[in-house]
Order: sequence, then structure tokens, then C-alpha cells
Amino acid sequence: MPGNLGDVGWLPVDDADIGDVQNSDLPVAAVLDINAVTTTGEAGPVLEATFAFPSGVLDSEDVEELTALWVRALTGLARHARSVDAGGFTPSDLDLVHLDQAAIDDIESRYPKLVDIWSMSPLQSGLLFHAELSDQSVDAYIVQLVLELGGTLDRTRFRAAAQRLSRPACKPADCLRAQHGRRFRTDRRT
Repeated sequence: MPGNLGDVGWLPVDDADIGDVQNSDLPVAAVLDINAVTTTGEAGPVLEATFAFPSGVLDSEDVEELTALWVRALTGLARHARSVDAGGFTPSDLDLVHLDQAAIDDIESRYPKLVDIWSMSPLQSGLLFHAELSDQSVDAYIVQLVLELGGTLDRTRFRAAAQRLSRPACKPADCLRAQHGRRFRTDRRT
């Protein structure tokens, strides 16, 4: 190892032969040892894998069949990941809320550009409660502020910034009632 890399804990290797060489005197750790590594090929990243097994425990034909099935499954996953229908959230993707898959699917159908879902903060929940309770003609939380600006004003940029700032953190349309009346806040791509 070069001296200037001595403090580096480890370095990735570009060696597809990792795991191929076994000491025949040592007992095997597993009946089948699969090692996979992503290497850089001419067309981009390439997944390379080795399947090592002790002779006499598995037949090479069985391992070749398993390898072919593994490649077919990964190819199918890669094909699906590239398709338009790929994606979507699962409960494990949303750490901050407790939703089942049906609730997530319902939210995603209403908000196709969904990026995340959060629990509402107590303040947001309170503001939404009062907004839903009112007759929508009065908003007790509106505050007016007057600014005096100097210099040259780019009216288009100023208007866009003001419109962005004037959006509530959680519009009632973006606040969802899910299981047991709990409310959640959505984040969508614009």
C-alpha cells in the first residue's frame, strides 16, 4: 500500500476475483458463498458476482441453475426499476409516520409527485384545526407586515419570492387525515 494511504481505513478494490480462492484446509463458513461487487466497466457500473461452494456438498449444475435464476431475478428487478410504473413508497420508507401500504397507496394516488410524508407539528395541527373550524372568511393567524425597500427592484423575482413565502407550510389540501383521524403533511415535487 502506498505510504500516503496508510491512514485510510480501507479502499474499494476493482477485483472480480474476490472470494474465488479458498484455503482447502479450512472448513467452509457457508454451503454457498456469494460475493458481489460493483465494478466500473466501459458502459458504466457492472455488477459482478462469484458463487463459491465446497465440492461434494453442492453439485455444480445446481449452483449454475441457482446462478441463472439469480441473474434472471436481478435482470427483472433492473428492468422494473427503469419502467414508468416503478417506485412508490412502502411503510419502511416513511420513518416519521405510521401508515399501512393501503394508506400510502391512497396518498400517492392523490399526490402523484409525492416526495415525503411527515407528522404535523403541534403548531401545524393547531392552525389546521382552527382553519377547519372557522367559516373560512376570517383567518386569525394572518399578520400584515410593511417593508420599505430601497434600490432597484426586480419585480418578477420579488413577486415570485413573496408568493413562495406567502404559501402556508401546510395547506389544508396538503394535510391528510389517515388512520384513526391522524393528520399528516405531504411534500410534493413542484
